[in-house]
Amino acid sequence: VAGKFLRLGGTKFYVNGVSYGPFKPNSQGEFLPSREQLRLDFAHMRQLGVNTVRVYNPPPTWLLDEALAHELFVFVDIPWEKHRCFFEDWYAVERARDRVRQTARELGNHAAVLAISVVNEIPVDVVRFHGRERVERFVDELLAIAKHEAPDCLVTFGNFPTTEFLRVHASDLTCFNVYLHDEEKFGAYLDRLQHIAGNKPLILGEYGIDSQREGEIEQAAMLSRHLKQVFHHGLAGSIVFAYTDDWFTGGHQVEDWFFGITRSDRSEKFAAEALRRIWKTLPEITKQGTGHPKASIV
Repeated sequence: VAGKFLRLGGTKFYVNGVSYGPFKPNSQGEFLPSREQLRLDFAHMRQLGVNTVRVYNPPPTWLLDEALAHELFVFVDIPWEKHRCFFEDWYAVERARDRVRQTARELGNHAAVLAISVVNEIPVDVVRFHGRERVERFVDELLAIAKHEAPDCLVTFGNFPTTEFLRVHASDLTCFNVYLHDEEKFGAYLDRLQHIAGNKPLILGEYGIDSQREGEIEQAAMLSRHLKQVFHHGLAGSIVFAYTDDWFTGGHQVEDWFFGITRSDRSEKFAAEALRRIWKTLPEITKQGTGHPKASIV
């Protein structure tokens, strides 16, 4: 972390990300495609200009090795029973601690890991039932556990607008999932999130458009506007949901949502080419710092 941005060595690292999976379990029981398909996907991502992949389950080491070989970083989510009143179950709390500890110990020091997210989107009713401060303390505890196991690994948690009031202190960067189509409101909300993030880098962990409902042409246009807004409002990057329409969750294949920038067979939608053009030009833009207004400190 370097101020409001990330740096890789002496160079600003701007997160150009896509989410990946979960997928129907492969022959090894992993929520991933076959290794051959994964290699093809990673190679295609690099052609698009992607540098970061978000996965929603701690991946096997071989995925991290493949990511490193393709010059990709991996943003790792750790799932646990946050969807219910977990403080009512001592074992659920302990499983959350153990899962974070194990993931950070096994993966946190791998060179391909960009960051570990100790939880993603705690439902607002669960937060209000248990109380904001109690949940904040627990998330801070999970962040501290991850940091203890992997001191050099960035740690965060995935927040979203309905629980924007959560304030944690142990995160290295601020991560929000935001689905807001109105361009003016989206820009205003990014400014609000910058105030919430304070001195930490702000990354959008998810932003996506369903091409079935909006159409593939509009999906491409909206995602393009999204990336430009993210840059001009001073964020450290964003992760587009998702790389492919191939998506498996809740024990079944999702057939009625099409957020991918590629179809299930990995053929490109218009959005893929639109993002390729923007991601390819971002490195030079971010180095130059163009488009930002001058500022005075009074």
